[in-house]
Amino acid sequence: MGQGPKYQFNVFERINSVKEILLPVCPDKDSFKLRGLVLRCVKYKVGQAKTLSTPEAQAYELLLKNKLNPKTVYEWLLLEDIVPH
Repeated sequence: MGQGPKYQFNVFERINSVKEILLPVCPDKDSFKLRGLVLRCVKYKVGQAKTLSTPEAQAYELLLKNKLNPKTVYEWLLLEDIVPH
């Protein structure tokens, strides 16, 4: 029998913790705005965006300070739109 993942966590709990981390930048916790903000951070990290606005730069710094990869956070935020079975 194979071993499971080394670390297990609930993605939706993690999304809520990310929203709390980014609360200073996006106080209304609107998922659509938050996704756009994190997407800009992803594009900046891979070099597609040359500059970030002030809120985007603050979000980028908060993500890195909390050892969160912007791309992973963006993928987690996309899971909020999946319709449950």
